Amino acid sequence: MIEGYNSYSNNSINKTRFQRLMPIYKLMTGTMISFIGDQIYMIALPWIVYNITGSVAQMATVTAIGKIPNIFQPITGALVDRFNKKKLLLICDAIESTVVCSMGFLYLAGGLEIWHIYLATIFLGFLGQIYDAARFSAIPLMVENNDLHFVNSLDSGIYNMGILIGPSIGGAIITLYNPGYALLLNGISFLGTLITTLSIDIPDNILNNRSEEHNIKGEEKGCENTSLLKELGDDLKVGFQFVFKNPILFHTNIALIFSTIGTTLFLTVMFFYLRSVICLDAQQVGILLSIGGIGAMLGSIFTNYLLKYLSYINVIIIGFIVGGSSIIIFGSVENYLLLILSNALGTFAASLINPCVATIRQSITPKHLLGRVQATSKFMTWTLIPVSAYLSGLLSDYFGTTTTIVVGGIIQMAASLILFRVSQTFKTKGH
Repeated sequence: MIEGYNSYSNNSINKTRFQRLMPIYKLMTGTMISFIGDQIYMIALPWIVYNITGSVAQMATVTAIGKIPNIFQPITGALVDRFNKKKLLLICDAIESTVVCSMGFLYLAGGLEIWHIYLATIFLGFLGQIYDAARFSAIPLMVENNDLHFVNSLDSGIYNMGILIGPSIGGAIITLYNPGYALLLNGISFLGTLITTLSIDIPDNILNNRSEEHNIKGEEKGCENTSLLKELGDDLKVGFQFVFKNPILFHTNIALIFSTIGTTLFLTVMFFYLRSVICLDAQQVGILLSIGGIGAMLGSIFTNYLLKYLSYINVIIIGFIVGGSSIIIFGSVENYLLLILSNALGTFAASLINPCVATIRQSITPKHLLGRVQATSKFMTWTLIPVSAYLSGLLSDYFGTTTTIVVGGIIQMAASLILFRVSQTFKTKGH
């Protein structure tokens, strides 16, 4: 395991876990507010797109457009490694709040058009990349290595708390008032994260020592003067080399590509399926998604129990199998209770997978490479999301949403086969 220097180590030896993690608790308090807002946004935006266009293909197009910035993830990762993480988080929160609130006001005024949504979705996609990479890189700088999985499980639990609370709020607002108000509430939620981020200290780990890069690449070069563009290119190369040369990261990412394709086929048409095929209203959809948050919270807790007996890789394999099965069930039933249970099973599976993936990446990656490794990994696993989202719309038009959802579940289950074949190679403790 590659251990990076942790800035908090010398100050936290004699502290309890609660004391050591107080800055993380503050950060995640704001994060929970923002996650709740994000879930409100996720249920409000498809409703708004459908109200404006009446087209499931347009809903799929918006999803695809929002993922186009994934192409530039390696660049954002390299930039994040060069700048102060706290400042990046604050800037992203402020701009995202402004953009989402503007969309809400436009919709309430009757002036929101589909091209506005296209532009805002792309812009929010870029900001989300920067924010996610900065936040992912900041966590290992704020905690001890032996606290990483606990923090990642806590983070997953807080995200799932947002799933539990947010959709019900969003569904109620859409049903009783107007989806434009849901967007406004999401825009305001970013300020919660901004305020809590202001109150904490995030150690600096800005990349400024070129010798570290040459050590990673195995090159014996001096620190010659180079242009920023060339240095950025070198940074991208280092990030890709580290991921592709590390078998644990590489195979995990390949499996996640299949998992992401499957879940994208499902999630892109889920709202249309529930609204037009099952004939649920916004509040019923919100309740279904919120109850899914319970399954997700249970998954965050259960992953720590499984890791007493299984490796991270094997827990991820279980998550793929359970998650794929839940999607197939979801697309095969029309009973509301069974839909709720299958969705909860799917969120349970996702909460087994996500903390393990995050801990693997953070624990074996040097601190100064965290932004690039995370961004490169997400680039690998998310690049096909726009294509998958668009394909989901086409499949739904030709074969129906039920078939599309079932195919998505089968593809996610196939992801387990990739890791299963190589799991025996990763028998080192913690992997």
